[in-house]
Amino acid sequence: MFDGSETLSDELLAAYIDGNTTGEENLAVLGVLRHSESDREALEVVCNSLDIPACFAASSDSSGNLCVVRSERYLLEKRGFPETEERLVEIAMAHHWYDREKGTPLKFVGKLLEYFGLEVERRFCGGMEDLLAKLKAGCGIIACVDGGELTGDIEQEKYEDRWIGEIPDHVVVIRGIDVEEKIPRVVLYDAAEDNHERICSLERFIDSWKDSKYYMISIK
Repeated sequence: MFDGSETLSDELLAAYIDGNTTGEENLAVLGVLRHSESDREALEVVCNSLDIPACFAASSDSSGNLCVVRSERYLLEKRGFPETEERLVEIAMAHHWYDREKGTPLKFVGKLLEYFGLEVERRFCGGMEDLLAKLKAGCGIIACVDGGELTGDIEQEKYEDRWIGEIPDHVVVIRGIDVEEKIPRVVLYDAAEDNHERICSLERFIDSWKDSKYYMISIK
């Protein structure tokens, strides 16, 4: 338990900013940030000066840390760029956007799309109106979520959010939203699924999306 005396070393903070921390280190960093105002301020100052988000996607899921690469590959194929997963991994690793053990830092989600010339819009605090409008316009959308909250035990996930922190560790592509159903639902491309498709309630999706402060990227 945090006792008020813990703080982040300059080395760990720098590694976190660069996306070079392990999943365990991410949990440690987020634990300190939840209780240390001075460390939160230090992180925000650095992130603002570098113009990058203040949180990262560890992407440590059953897809082998490849959820970002596979999601971007899915969108590239939809836009007429059929590339193999191996080639995309090679490009991402050459540019330090992806690490086999750690996944992809949130700030690098969309980099493969940009590499092939697609225009990417990134934003926090997205909402349902944004999603519906972009889907109607034919945009491709990647949302950063807490993967466990899409599939895991809800009560356990609430406990983790409260005592460990809200940790976005997965991305999905939003393929469609059906608000006409009795229970509104969302259809996702999910690299962690064998058939790459997941259908879940809209409420559950939004709860998992909230952990990233509703972070999304979109392409036209």
